[in-house]
Amino acid sequence: MASKITTQLAGTLFSSAVPDLHFSSSGHKVFVKLWEPSAAEGSSFLTAELDVYNQIATLYEVRDAVEEYMLAANKVYINFSVSYKDDTENNWHLAAADVVYCKRDANVDAASWLQSYFLTTRTAKQLPVDGIDSVACYMESTGQDVTPVFTIVARKQDCSLTTLHYTPDALTNSTRIVTYALSEANIAAKAAELAGQDVKILSVAMAVGARMITWYVSPVKEDLTLNFKNCFGIQERAPLNAVTEAVTTDSRKVALVARNAELYNISPQRSFEVQTALLSSEAAKWIDELLTSNEVYIDDDKIIITDYTYNVSNNRESMSNVKFTYRYVSPRAKLKGQQLQRIFTQQYDYIFN
Repeated sequence: MASKITTQLAGTLFSSAVPDLHFSSSGHKVFVKLWEPSAAEGSSFLTAELDVYNQIATLYEVRDAVEEYMLAANKVYINFSVSYKDDTENNWHLAAADVVYCKRDANVDAASWLQSYFLTTRTAKQLPVDGIDSVACYMESTGQDVTPVFTIVARKQDCSLTTLHYTPDALTNSTRIVTYALSEANIAAKAAELAGQDVKILSVAMAVGARMITWYVSPVKEDLTLNFKNCFGIQERAPLNAVTEAVTTDSRKVALVARNAELYNISPQRSFEVQTALLSSEAAKWIDELLTSNEVYIDDDKIIITDYTYNVSNNRESMSNVKFTYRYVSPRAKLKGQQLQRIFTQQYDYIFN
């Protein structure tokens, strides 16, 4: 009897739902290889030799192996392939499924969820004035229509509200993960063009198929913006209104050399304590992804969140708040320059007429 995989492995799965693999075999050994066809040739990320007991062999902790590979390869999606045979066979058998990275336990049908939502746990986000943001979605195949449809709510100069609809030129995807970038300034310019006058943007909704997400434009500029990888491995921006306090500690030793005191083993440590403004319960739960993310950045500088506390309430009369401490991975601050603006709009002419 030929070996056979008895675990259902097909369609689309979240990585957190990848099961252990069970095989039936009349032999003594089952050989298994986990790999990705689009990776470099021959670069399987796990090989195993399983003992058969009562005609059953099992490969455990497959989910951990898949997620470790996806994190190391910086991939949000893979075509997960399983090749297997037993010691009575010469040819390999193949089973495969599409796997989308998800750090959260997902007791939902992945294919249906991915058709209805973007790769974020938020359905509404804050967009600061002159701010930017991005969002991504997963498509089952390439060559599909991925044209976004925008609905803009704005206030006109006479203080009346207007709803504007905008659809850009048709787009098709060449990759399975499609990313959309949003700029408040560009949206404001497009809204002014559609309305025929300058308007104040209140909210922007974007739909791609059945997926929809809304940005509410905040009149308050953020105090701190953190970039992090969310539970789907997608880069997200977290604009925070917060108070930041820098705390510096310094340890050093003193030695007496030729009657002079000399310092050595100087190790300054600088951390930053952040207290956010009041947050909605949904925003506070989303911030949990930031606090537990392995990759968090301020501008291009990677930071480590060392500790945090947050109170989340579902009481509409009370709000949530978050307090956390971070420090930079590099102990040395980067030298950053600010581009100087030109004072004059015309070139200086040294010839008097």
